[in-house]
Amino acid sequence: MESGPTTIRPNIDLDETIDLLRSKSVGSILFTDANGKLLGTLYADEAEQFRDAYGEEDEACCCCD
Repeated sequence: MESGPTTIRPNIDLDETIDLLRSKSVGSILFTDANGKLLGTLYADEAEQFRDAYGEEDEACCCCD
């Protein structure tokens, strides 16, 4: 049996999100709200580029504006 897509809530910090992407060996992750509504998609390479450019301290959201 295959599992469904990897999802995460937008309030999870960027480093934790990148760790999850790596641990699941996936190239992207879906952001959903509490009801499962899709808010956006974040790609692993973009997440790492954003973190490298702006660091974890930046509050800007790069996935679900």
